Amino acid sequence: MEKGRLEELDGLRGIFALMVVCYHFSTGPQFDPLGYTANFVFRHSYIFVDFFFVLSGFVIAFNYSGRLSSKKLFLIFIKKRFVRLYPLLFYSVLVYIPLKAYGIFTGFEFNDGVYSVNNLIFETLDSLTFMNSTPILGSNEGMNPVSWSISAEMISYVYFGLMVLLLIKRHMIAITLATIVTFVFFLQYGHLQVAGSLGFLRGILGFSLGVIVNSLYQRFPSQFNGWELPYLAILALLFYLVDLEIKQELILVFPFWFGLGVFIFSKSDGLISKFLRIRVVQFLGKISYSIYLNHFLVLWVIYFLFWKVLKLEVSESVIWIGFISTIIITIVYSFFTYRLIEVKFGKWLRGKAIKE
Repeated sequence: MEKGRLEELDGLRGIFALMVVCYHFSTGPQFDPLGYTANFVFRHSYIFVDFFFVLSGFVIAFNYSGRLSSKKLFLIFIKKRFVRLYPLLFYSVLVYIPLKAYGIFTGFEFNDGVYSVNNLIFETLDSLTFMNSTPILGSNEGMNPVSWSISAEMISYVYFGLMVLLLIKRHMIAITLATIVTFVFFLQYGHLQVAGSLGFLRGILGFSLGVIVNSLYQRFPSQFNGWELPYLAILALLFYLVDLEIKQELILVFPFWFGLGVFIFSKSDGLISKFLRIRVVQFLGKISYSIYLNHFLVLWVIYFLFWKVLKLEVSESVIWIGFISTIIITIVYSFFTYRLIEVKFGKWLRGKAIKE
């Protein structure tokens, strides 16, 4: 396997990023007021954010567990992760400002209520300092509502780097303990649908599980080709059971199930893995970060276009057109932000920030 490159997992990341888009469209009364696109999977697809945390922990541990032996290497690692995340985060926050400014002058309520200039300034700072998954500057999700998870991601990088740097070979013990502690916390809390001030704990839980999965990956050379379809079938069953609301805490199974999925697909060459390696799916994986950070803005643009500008009648066909348009526009827009912001701006920032 090429170092740091697992095409099957890249493919899953792209598909699951689109599932988060489906979640926000189908559960938003502004975007789908009649609930036509809602189904038992889409209604709970916010949980795929935890897959991203698990996958990130796995990939980072795979690439860096033995490479953070000094303060200098640790600082280079943090700079690299900052450069990877910040260009698109910065851009997505800036382009979201006009939408929120509209709310200030019109009184329009977005997902987080009526806005003021103070809110605008506060949420911008909260997002751009990676603090919007912590209680440090408040419990807000930030200017771009989904950007709380980017804060949690950056905090997880620092947490992992410090564990490896300070504890060396004993870092796995500390990370396992962190997994247990955060899981017990969420078990007491009752569910995982948290962001804002508790989001960083959700990130640490998923990221830590990913690190543990990487440790298991290194120890088991066997292939698991026959496990792909049963794994996905049980994943669908879990969504169905959660939708039945039999027990609220059942949602806490998902990060662990995602960990198993990362393990299976990292060691599989079955039909599903082959599908995940095809060019179009790999393309989605490549632009998945842009899909994730861009989609909420696209949702509101479609909302204003359909219901405010064109004043279309609410109907099943119009809602489905809006849904499909949201997916297509998000993908196209994300291709350009990937090329121009993630790659070009990222390359410039890397040259300025990192001197290895």
